[in-house]
Amino acid sequence: MVFWKSSSDLDATGQEIEEQIFSRLAKTEKATLTQNLEEILKRHPLDLTALFVEDRIQILKSPFVIKLAKVCSAVQSQSRLFKFIKELPVTKSRPTSIVFVVQMLCSSPKKNVAVCLESKLANILEASIVRAVKAMAYRQEGLSANDILLLRGPWGVPFIPLLKHLLKNSSSEVKKAIIITLNSFEEERESTLPAFLGALGDSKGDICKMAASALANIGEASLEPLLEVLKTGDTRKKSLAVWSLGKIGIVSPEVVTALLEALESSEEKVRRPAAWALENLESNVSPELISRFSQTNQEAQVAILEILVKTPPISSEIIDILISSLEQENLEIRKASLQASILVSEEEGKTLLPILLSLAKSIEEDLKPLLSLAIGAIAPENNEEVIEVLNSWIKDPSPLLRKNTAQSLGRAAFASPLSAQNLVKLLSDTSSEVRLAAIRSLAQFTIPLKSAVFPLMGLLQTPEKEILISTIQVITNIGKAAEEAIPLLAKLLAHPDLKIRAATSHALIQMGELSIPALISLLQGKLEVRKLATIILVQIGSPAIPSLKQALLGNNFETRKAACEALSKIGEPAVPSLISVLKEGNFWTRKSVSLALINIKVGVPEQLIELMCSPNRDWQEIAVPIYRKIDTYSLSCFILMLVDKKKLVSDFGAKMLRKVGPAHEVSIPNLVTLVDHSNKNVRRATCWAFGRIGKVTDDVLEALDRALEDDDIAVSMEAQDSLDKLVGKTPLNDLENPES
Repeated sequence: MVFWKSSSDLDATGQEIEEQIFSRLAKTEKATLTQNLEEILKRHPLDLTALFVEDRIQILKSPFVIKLAKVCSAVQSQSRLFKFIKELPVTKSRPTSIVFVVQMLCSSPKKNVAVCLESKLANILEASIVRAVKAMAYRQEGLSANDILLLRGPWGVPFIPLLKHLLKNSSSEVKKAIIITLNSFEEERESTLPAFLGALGDSKGDICKMAASALANIGEASLEPLLEVLKTGDTRKKSLAVWSLGKIGIVSPEVVTALLEALESSEEKVRRPAAWALENLESNVSPELISRFSQTNQEAQVAILEILVKTPPISSEIIDILISSLEQENLEIRKASLQASILVSEEEGKTLLPILLSLAKSIEEDLKPLLSLAIGAIAPENNEEVIEVLNSWIKDPSPLLRKNTAQSLGRAAFASPLSAQNLVKLLSDTSSEVRLAAIRSLAQFTIPLKSAVFPLMGLLQTPEKEILISTIQVITNIGKAAEEAIPLLAKLLAHPDLKIRAATSHALIQMGELSIPALISLLQGKLEVRKLATIILVQIGSPAIPSLKQALLGNNFETRKAACEALSKIGEPAVPSLISVLKEGNFWTRKSVSLALINIKVGVPEQLIELMCSPNRDWQEIAVPIYRKIDTYSLSCFILMLVDKKKLVSDFGAKMLRKVGPAHEVSIPNLVTLVDHSNKNVRRATCWAFGRIGKVTDDVLEALDRALEDDDIAVSMEAQDSLDKLVGKTPLNDLENPES
């Protein structure tokens, strides 16, 4: 009896399948695969299903599961196959079970089996994924890049051969999606390697780069094929292969040798990624580079010099190579050596510095700018010979040399008066790059730079933003000695650039009270400028209060408004000035000041009581609405008003005391001091207020404890009542000796 449509591909895995699937059968029942599988489906269907139920399928690799699916799909008896598929447990927690089902779907099953397979997928996967799987399984045309991307998951593994085929003949967008999808199958990456190697030769550069990245993700398995590409590929393939090797980062003699050979290539497109790759390897390859240096060509030596100083520590052998390179006749190698020397530290370059200084007078003009940077990078502090050499180049005709010298002089090690003086001269240089380098270097100096103020003031009017920001920074460092620059700085608060406004604000804050007149004048300017000037005045704080008070009494509405806002944000220190304005100002001024005092709250009630208790009825009418708005902060003042001889005042105090409750907790610090007031009615009202607030603190208990000893019986009784409310018992000092 024939049990199979085809027996191809079975012998290679027959033994493995018998070991994994048929182990539950008795040895006497075992036979060859071609004789028994259909019989198993007939007599022992659970033996096959158990492979999935018991999670045994999870230990199998996808290629084996795909092979198993192909075997099962070859069964002649569709009814038995359907029964098996129907009972098959498929879940996301068993990814290889999904691989099995999708592979079955790819094998052109009968309709009832196909419907069953599709149903199992629909139960665990999103509808869009199921549609993409079906489209691939049934070889539908017109697959989009999005359809391909939906195959990233175990359900896409059976399609790897088809995706590899499509990678050769699809649109660019679909190819990109295929590379991304194939690269997502981590366990199957090695099988995708040939496809990615083929894609290195694609006509589209972005496809080639994605393939190179995918090869790098595969890792060690890609090394040998990539090394082969370096031997046989064209320039673009070699370039991409070198990049992939660097991305993988694994160091082996073969990889290092191949990269060094690539570094000697006549093609810059190969040399550049080779240099990057050597820098990017997981371990330091400096010894190999040092030993190979003298044997390589000019292009490789230039690259090696750059690599050696980028992989610290910089050994004495590397310094020796730099020195020997400076003595070569080849201009490009000497240039590369100077560029590399810029990255050497002061400690590492002790033996290199004398060589650099000896070149100062004899070196070609084209190399002097690099020499300037190299000397500046490694010279120690207060080296007079270095400072002399650098300062001698300040007037050189070459703008690049002047610029680089200005950069070198920016090191704190060279912050001498002479260096500062020369940098100040460069502030008027014809080259904007030189001016920018000079101003940035001056920003590093901590020595007095008073002589630089007037040249800096000229730069405050430059349209070049970078120079302007650096100029403001230098003026900020100079501080109050740059007082003459304040009017120009104040104008910059209207600059359209946010960074410039921020730097200017910081500078004016550092100037402190010297900035105040200029800032006050800006309070009648445009809205944004007024806001910024107000913020700076608030940062300056108390020194700005007198000027803000005068502005508050002025005629300009916008100025008064801004001044009032600034004083309210300064807070309690501004209260006396604001209250004095209440007495002097007009109706609108008093209204603005009242709002400011209401915003400040803290410290206002105590200083406002003079107006409330004065004989001037107008002042009382001003004070009353303020007290109403800040009543929770004013409790101590209301108590004091009770004993005022003026009926209007005492009645107001009594009325406000009716509202006393927990919200008045903020007044407790002031109330504590009133327990010792000379007026007994004040003391009594204070004790009463403690009970109404209901907050128990050490200060409150201590104050009430003192009040219990008051000479006035009414005060002590009120204190006792409040204590009873607060702690429900007599004060603690009465309980110290309970036995007595």
